[in-house]
Amino acid sequence: MRIIRLLLISLFIVWTNIAFAGYECNSGADCARKGDIDPDQKIRFRYHQKACNVYNEPRACYSVSEYFINNDKQPEQVAKYIMKSCDLNYGKACFVLAVLLLDEERQGGPNYNAGVTFLEKACLLEEKEACDLYGSFLVEGKGLRQDLDKARVFFEKSCNLNCAQGCYNLAISYLELYRLESNTRHAKISKEYFGKACDLGYQKGCDSYRKLNEHGY
Repeated sequence: MRIIRLLLISLFIVWTNIAFAGYECNSGADCARKGDIDPDQKIRFRYHQKACNVYNEPRACYSVSEYFINNDKQPEQVAKYIMKSCDLNYGKACFVLAVLLLDEERQGGPNYNAGVTFLEKACLLEEKEACDLYGSFLVEGKGLRQDLDKARVFFEKSCNLNCAQGCYNLAISYLELYRLESNTRHAKISKEYFGKACDLGYQKGCDSYRKLNEHGY
């Protein structure tokens, strides 16, 4: 078994030397950096592919998936590299993967639950839009048990990461609490988050902040 393993490692090294001849770099970060600064798209692609395949550099794996999306249109290669990037805990890859799977579901595919799972992982990796979207699914009971308290946790994380939509949705959730419990503290918290959404450039947040202000909150 050990001999077979050593043989496979040797074959991988030989294949790597052949496949990436001329693309000299010493680590995932080095390969990714050389790819980032090269103006030639194909050379950039090869450096990123080496960073991903040889050194498991997660951002480079995502970059390779983007190349296949924009150029060769090979779905199996897109899936391979974006999945690897997510497995290596690159949050943006997990978020894009979630969106792709959820979009497939809208077209009749079976991947909704997987999409929701990757959405949660993307949030845990601090992708702010993923936190906001996952919170929205919890509010709607969309593929998940409806849980308004848990939704607020995800909206709050999104807002703390400076997602304007997340702040707005958090404000809405506190406004709903105010309507249910008539606790003015909730209205004031809602106003605070509408204000932050406004500060982050979200006009609906500005409008809602003004309305609460006019009502004396």
